Amino acid sequence: MIGGFSNASLTDNKDNFYRIINLSLNANYDILKAKPFSLFLGGGGFVNYSRGLIGTGGDNVFLNQQSEFFYTIYYGLNTTIGLRAEDEKRNIAYEVKPISLYLGNKKFALGYLMFSVDFKLRKH
Repeated sequence: MIGGFSNASLTDNKDNFYRIINLSLNANYDILKAKPFSLFLGGGGFVNYSRGLIGTGGDNVFLNQQSEFFYTIYYGLNTTIGLRAEDEKRNIAYEVKPISLYLGNKKFALGYLMFSVDFKLRKH
């Protein structure tokens, strides 16, 4: 996963702009299956590299803002829950993961909603 973030909608915090590169190894397990749909749980581990800028100067009198660059490596565990719909004739599956949560060291927390399309390269 590669992403960029900012706090464009928050006005009472320091400006921050940062990017992440996240590598994870996950396993998913179907807990409820009714062809072509399945409800699945997943989990695994991750390593995350984050870098960016906190604060862009601004009004030093009011908010006492100063710019600060950072880079940090995080690691931890993740979990997800989702719904998969398979089209076996076309070897394609569509997934919606409404909850994906990453928790790691140094109070790292990341959550997101994801929609994906999976392609099966060969049949078993």
